Amino acid sequence: MLDAMGREVGKEVVHVATNLRDNTGGAALDWGMFTHISVIAAIAFTLAPTQARVFVASSDVPPPWGS
Repeated sequence: MLDAMGREVGKEVVHVATNLRDNTGGAALDWGMFTHISVIAAIAFTLAPTQARVFVASSDVPPPWGS
């Protein structure tokens, strides 16, 4: 569905998979309120050489948990 939407608006959809959640270097990170959006930001920075802008879809979860 995302690929079709990207084609419709003329944007490339880049699918990203990571094992960062499992590889925290021994740190006990709470994947809840703040960590997930920090990881999304880290992935966006990693894509910076090839992507000028990264869009993160909003979630249906109210603050402070939503993306």
